[in-house]
Amino acid sequence: MEQSGTIKMTGKEKDARWYSEKFRGNAHKPEHYTAFRYYFLFAALVTRLAPDGDESVLDIGCGPGHLAGLLRDVGVTRYCGFDFSEARIEFAKSTYPDREFHVADIFETDLFETVDYNTVVCTEVLEHIERDHEVLSKIKPGTRFLGSVPSYDSAAHVRYFTNKSDVEDRYREHFARLRIDSLPHGVKGERIYVIDGIIM
Repeated sequence: MEQSGTIKMTGKEKDARWYSEKFRGNAHKPEHYTAFRYYFLFAALVTRLAPDGDESVLDIGCGPGHLAGLLRDVGVTRYCGFDFSEARIEFAKSTYPDREFHVADIFETDLFETVDYNTVVCTEVLEHIERDHEVLSKIKPGTRFLGSVPSYDSAAHVRYFTNKSDVEDRYREHFARLRIDSLPHGVKGERIYVIDGIIM
């Protein structure tokens, strides 16, 4: 295992097929978004949105779409989510048919240019991608960014972080304003680091 500072570099990226097979293998059933394991994170992010609900959200790596349901219920009407896993997008479309979803590769999609958005959400995605800086560089300057990365390893992670400073050091160059917060996640002291900023 390679180590860079205290950012732990772990494995190789997984492809779309791997994520779809893993999702189908878990036999996901429709569930309310409050039952989703990252609901605590989604709820924390939603409290950071403007009280007038004037966001237009682009959700990068939206997975099964549960954040879309929560955003709808708090009054965010303009939403577009994408993920490269066909199985996850099929699930999202069937569970939240009133929301817009696309199967798209983050490095090939034109959604960064064609969708009207002022807020990007990117939860538990950057740690899965070797070219994470390239992802952030695709977002329009001035966009509000709400994302997260973990403090723990997993089969599909290419990196994880051991403290807030490492998250800030890795991503600071992309932001005009940046705040990193830490949320507890799990019984073994794991953390989720929340990234909140304005893209430069």
